[in-house]
Amino acid sequence: MTNALPKFYRRWTQIEDPVDKNAFDCDACFMLKPHGRTRDLGPFKPELKCCTYHPFLPSFTMGALLSSEAPADVDLSALEGYLLRSRLTPLGAFPKSRGTSICETGRDDRAACGFLSKDGLARCTIRDFRPSTCAGYVCRSLGGERGFVRWNAWEDEVRKFEWSLAHLVAFELGRTLDDVDCEFDSTTAAKSYFARAYQVALTIEMSTIDETRIET
Repeated sequence: MTNALPKFYRRWTQIEDPVDKNAFDCDACFMLKPHGRTRDLGPFKPELKCCTYHPFLPSFTMGALLSSEAPADVDLSALEGYLLRSRLTPLGAFPKSRGTSICETGRDDRAACGFLSKDGLARCTIRDFRPSTCAGYVCRSLGGERGFVRWNAWEDEVRKFEWSLAHLVAFELGRTLDDVDCEFDSTTAAKSYFARAYQVALTIEMSTIDETRIET
């Protein structure tokens, strides 16, 4: 099992994974032929796995993905497509509609995530930058129900970190609680803001984020 906390987040926070080794192995997806107690019924399609979801990405993550620091395997066309399908605000990019629940995954090709690799291996092309919803999705737990509870709590912690940092960045860039959810007039305006958001985020310390703790 790899570290669940995305590498991109580790510069700000060190939220520890629940002690649940081998809870998931995306390269050998357990849900293709599930058995025992799992989060979903399955089975999932091998070309989709659990990636049939349009995730929220915080402003600072979007800025990083749009910058020269983005990993080489990030598909720029997929990124553009994601922007066009999202509601773009100072807090980040949200899905325009609720869509498929992440608990109803792995079966509908039309709901495939835009960041899913096109090589048939169903790999996440932004894995190191994936958000809390994706990082915290664990299809099985060796700890049974208590294990799932621990993972849900872990996902909530990462989500609070995302939300708090996105708000802190927005406040630094002159936004208030009254307008952080207002949509940008254009994709160009959103991109410009996200680029600045990432640079501002790099100046914010973990202690400041911990003190803020804005609830989702």
